[in-house]
Amino acid sequence: MTAWVREHWLWSIFICFGIVMGTLSLFSLRYPILKEKILKRILSGFSVVVIALAYFTVFALTAIGFKALGRRLLPNPGKNKDGKTYWCKREKIEPTLDYLKRQF
Repeated sequence: MTAWVREHWLWSIFICFGIVMGTLSLFSLRYPILKEKILKRILSGFSVVVIALAYFTVFALTAIGFKALGRRLLPNPGKNKDGKTYWCKREKIEPTLDYLKRQF
């Protein structure tokens, strides 16, 4: 049993989470005060934990990986004046009455 838990640790977490939530929902049916106070606090705590795990496993590790490789997802025109940018060069247009009528 412990070998399966070590091998499938993510499934073990989901199963334990389901057991805890199922038990709390059964208690909340019998004792409505749990639903009002304790259950809301537990669920809000779980949501904070899930959001923190998502941040530290996805976004933070991706940022650290790109920083370690010295790569950027977008070009940095401030560092390199001749670097490629996504800005388009536009000709300066004289603001005449005819130009202002064609805008809309």
